[in-house]
Amino acid sequence: MLNPTNIPQHDLVNAAGKAVSIHYEEWGGVSGYNTQRAHRHNFNEILFFAGGAGIHDIDFVTWQVEEGAVHFVASENVHILIRDEATAGGSLMFTQDVFPSEVLSRLPFSQARPVMHLRAGQMERVQMMLTLIKEGLADDSDHASQVVRTQAQALLFYLCGIYAQEDKTVQSSQPAPIVSFKQLVQQHFRAHINVEGYAEMLHISPKHLIELCKKHTGRTPLQHIREYTVAEAKRLLYNTGLSVKEVAYELNFEDPANFSKYFKSICGYSPAEYRREGK
Repeated sequence: MLNPTNIPQHDLVNAAGKAVSIHYEEWGGVSGYNTQRAHRHNFNEILFFAGGAGIHDIDFVTWQVEEGAVHFVASENVHILIRDEATAGGSLMFTQDVFPSEVLSRLPFSQARPVMHLRAGQMERVQMMLTLIKEGLADDSDHASQVVRTQAQALLFYLCGIYAQEDKTVQSSQPAPIVSFKQLVQQHFRAHINVEGYAEMLHISPKHLIELCKKHTGRTPLQHIREYTVAEAKRLLYNTGLSVKEVAYELNFEDPANFSKYFKSICGYSPAEYRREGK
């Protein structure tokens, strides 16, 4: 869905606009560029999702925003993040020269699957380490910079240990029906299949699918379907010249007015407002 032409590239700056080599920004912070437009940057980024939902495209491959997920974006990657406003977490960003290449090579930067997942206890520990980094970045004393780099490198080593043990081929924390369900949604969301239809394709009951989704993702199957449909709509609204009506037809809504109502019921604002105001 990403258009590789005319994609902006951004430098690493802090909240004050000053060029830096390492920075941490929690969701809700004001960036120097629109993260919901396709872009690349001259630094590496690790995104930590403590909660929430959304879609993250990295080099034309779509990954779900999920609680406990950690996404790795290398400096050469093109990406776009569309996340719910309530999504909790943040990004650790650093230029290529900050850490030894030996450390970075042990993490899934520029890999086919640039994603790993943390258990609740692991995420709590990571958040504590990120808090120390954030506090260090706010310290303007002479030794603060070296302390921050040491703390950030300790975090990367911690992630290396977890990543080395994680199964890189499937989401090991989730059962096969959930993985299959998400894949089916990506393949068939334009057909507007209901929960019963997906359950039938998975050869399980709708009740069982709902129970599995709630237990392992914290959301219902219907929420997953709606989130993916709206995320695709946002990608089209941001990255194409299609009108709202054309986006509606692209997503197989027979009536553009129904598409606008659907979009607004989930997002709280209309497709036109989203495009105009960059929500």
